[in-house]
Amino acid sequence: MKRLGCLLASTAAIFAISPALAMEGMPKTKVSMETCLSAAMAMHPGKVKELEMTLEDGVPHYEFEIETADGRETEVECDAMTGKIVEVEWENDDMNLDAFLEKATVTPAQARKAALERVPGRIVGMDLETTSTGAMSYEFEVITPDGKEIDVEVDAMTGKVTEIETDIYEIGD
Repeated sequence: MKRLGCLLASTAAIFAISPALAMEGMPKTKVSMETCLSAAMAMHPGKVKELEMTLEDGVPHYEFEIETADGRETEVECDAMTGKIVEVEWENDDMNLDAFLEKATVTPAQARKAALERVPGRIVGMDLETTSTGAMSYEFEVITPDGKEIDVEVDAMTGKVTEIETDIYEIGD
């Protein structure tokens, strides 16, 4: 909770310093970050390591990276319009690429190509992820030519782009 308090204080400080910053580029929401955080923590208690606001298909979402008691990094996504948890993912940091590829039918190169076809730019990071339903995906962090950071998720079984998120802000690790 101490880390959460620091994250919330940091967010408040940023917006208090510059009210214009708080308004510029911020999408309208119907549900507060705190409400979504409570829902996320009820499902997956632990230490909040990071919070983000993203736009997915024009809909604002809060994403919380929570380190649970078993040491897993759990990413919980909450719709900022409804307050509903819409996705739970785990980064496969402990799964090496070979183990991931034993199950995947799409190679990293094929996934990379699919991501860049949808969002041209420069890939600066890749994560291997598994959802609560067992779906596996590659998540690429792409920097577009105009400097935006966009996350592109590619299904590891079909090679289809399943999610495109534009980062609004990120606080934490």
